[in-house]
Amino acid sequence: MKHIFFYVCGGLLAIGLIGWCLYMVWEALVEVFRDWRLGRELNQLESESTARREQRRMLNEKRLANGCAHDFRAGAVGLPPDVCPKCGLAQEKPTGGCDHVWRVKPGPVPSSVCEKCGKLYSPLDVPSASGR
Repeated sequence: MKHIFFYVCGGLLAIGLIGWCLYMVWEALVEVFRDWRLGRELNQLESESTARREQRRMLNEKRLANGCAHDFRAGAVGLPPDVCPKCGLAQEKPTGGCDHVWRVKPGPVPSSVCEKCGKLYSPLDVPSASGR
């Protein structure tokens, strides 16, 4: 009678170990499938992002093709950073509805104004990089 009890306990232990191993294999296969699906989605997002970036670059090139020999490094006093002092366009199109065309505003304080929307820019109002 005692040996039947130990056989049953041993059999249940073996079935439990085999079941646990099968469960772990199943979980590993599910994880591999999830990773494969995630990789496909990431590849699709990357290709869409590359296409959008290329489209944005082409639109920016078209926007800047106005006949001006742009010089974005030589910023005039009172103009926002990365703005061509000759034509007033920024190197990258700003966010929002207006593609600002900046002109230096005459006066004792260096500032500029957008020809299209009238937005004012003053380097004195911009917070400094030091955080003061």
